Amino acid sequence: MEPYDEKEQLRGFALCVLPRVAGSLSAEALAPIRTTNSLRGLREAARDMVEACADLDREQLAELDSELRAAGLPSVAFMRNGRRAEFARIVSRGSIETSDEYRLLDSFVSDLESGLDASTRALVERLLVEFNESA
Repeated sequence: MEPYDEKEQLRGFALCVLPRVAGSLSAEALAPIRTTNSLRGLREAARDMVEACADLDREQLAELDSELRAAGLPSVAFMRNGRRAEFARIVSRGSIETSDEYRLLDSFVSDLESGLDASTRALVERLLVEFNESA
C-alpha cells in the first residue's frame, strides 16, 4: 500500500477544482501547481480553491465532489474541515499516538462523505487497528 502523499492529494485537488471555478485555463496557468514541491504553496492553493467553491451551487458542488471521488481525491467538504491538516500529519507519519488522534481518524473513516479514496481509507483503517492492538 502506498503511503499517504499530502502534496499529491493537494495538487490533485487544486488541479481538479481550478478549471471549475476559473473557467478554461491554459497549461501555462496550471504549471505552477503542477511543478511546485512546496507543501506550503500547495496548501495555500487548495485553501484558495475551497474558498472559490463557495460560489458553486449544490448541483455544481455535487458534480465536483463526484469528479474528485472518481479521481481518488478528497471532497470539498473534507478540505473545508479544519481538521484535515491534522489528519494529513497523522496519516503521513504512519502511526496514531494518542486517543484523540484515534478519534479524529475514526471520524473521517466513519464519514462516508469524507472523500477518502480506497487506498487512504485502507491505510487509516490499518492505523486504527494497530492502535487498538497496542492499547
